[in-house]
Amino acid sequence: MTAFITVHNIPFSISSHLSKLVLQMCPDSVIAKGIAYTICAKLKVNNFSILVDGASDSVGRKHLYVVRTVDSDFKEGGIELQDNLLGMAGDGANVIVGANNSLYSRLKEVVHQLFIMKCICHSFHLCASKASQKLPSFIEQLTCDIYSYVSCSLKRISTLREFQEFVGTEPHKILHPAQTRWLSFFPVVKRVIKQYQALILFFHNGSLSEGIPAA
Repeated sequence: MTAFITVHNIPFSISSHLSKLVLQMCPDSVIAKGIAYTICAKLKVNNFSILVDGASDSVGRKHLYVVRTVDSDFKEGGIELQDNLLGMAGDGANVIVGANNSLYSRLKEVVHQLFIMKCICHSFHLCASKASQKLPSFIEQLTCDIYSYVSCSLKRISTLREFQEFVGTEPHKILHPAQTRWLSFFPVVKRVIKQYQALILFFHNGSLSEGIPAA
């Protein structure tokens, strides 16, 4: 059931309802009866941690996502935060891990032993962003321009592949830096360098033979 929800990108919010549906459909199944209560029972006697993330949608509404294994009301499940919750992980946002009036600070009031671990991916992102500021800005702009020029046309993709075959390089696609950059910039530049010969011929052809200003 977990794999089905994940593979088809079904919202996690339906998970608890789905387990109840299965129980109603298969009331005589021992497995179905245990789906909704197995993890809850384990958390009553075992330690656990939580993973937290927040996001904003396309219309500006803010959402808080918690990777959780129990109902939102811990008390109802018989699970004591003070005894069993050991740690939480999240990005570096103040609302999540800030020292004052954050999710972490409020949990810390209840769970004195709570351990916090910030997302290492976000930490690497901050390091990479600071380091990349030392690079000339035209490098990123150039990679974006190359991607935009090639990817918007099937004809141009086909033409580039012909030049790739001509110079004997692998017909790899041109990559684009992620919108949030993260750590995507290095493989983008590396791909351009690997395809440099083919790209030079490709743009010479577009500029001289076809007279395309952008090329």
